[in-house]
Amino acid sequence: MEEENKTKKKKSFFKSKLFLFAILPIFFIMLVTAALTGFLSNVITWNGNVENPLVLTGDFESIAPHEMNIIDTTLENKASYDINTIVEVSIEATDEGDSFGDPFGGEFETLAIGLIILGVGDNAKCITATGDFYEDGYCYWDSITDRHFTGIVDGIYYVQMGDGSVPILAGETLYGRLQLRFSEFALGNFSIDVKAVTIEEAQIL
Repeated sequence: MEEENKTKKKKSFFKSKLFLFAILPIFFIMLVTAALTGFLSNVITWNGNVENPLVLTGDFESIAPHEMNIIDTTLENKASYDINTIVEVSIEATDEGDSFGDPFGGEFETLAIGLIILGVGDNAKCITATGDFYEDGYCYWDSITDRHFTGIVDGIYYVQMGDGSVPILAGETLYGRLQLRFSEFALGNFSIDVKAVTIEEAQIL
């Protein structure tokens, strides 16, 4: 009788072990599923907008043909770090009335870009042999006589300020002034776009 009880106990013990082995994979699957569900439900989504930390302002909509246009601009670095950038002016004839030739096709009588540069405060420090000049606190680069950083790519005339080697410091604001006058021979519709670009984004002139 006692031997029979021992045999039953052994059988029930093995049965319980087999039962455990049978249900363990189920528990494992449940745990893995629960873990995956928790992981998948914790995926982070973000619908924010990443803006350019360089903010360029200027009234480029009020350019009058055949008159001297003076456009004040600011370029602000809103980032907490320095940024290497190039200010790129692109001028495009938007119809068949005119196109840019060599180098301007006679479209401009004046095209000069001035910046307020610390340490430059008179003609002697600003004027160069290429035609740059100083006026009202701005040191101007005359792109009509100085052909550096200018060029025509696919019929669009580009003027670039700087080569990206001098960064705009964190929180710094640069003050600029554009002098622009179309010549009496300029005909057609023109689109002018001014933007701050990285060295990689700038047109190769």
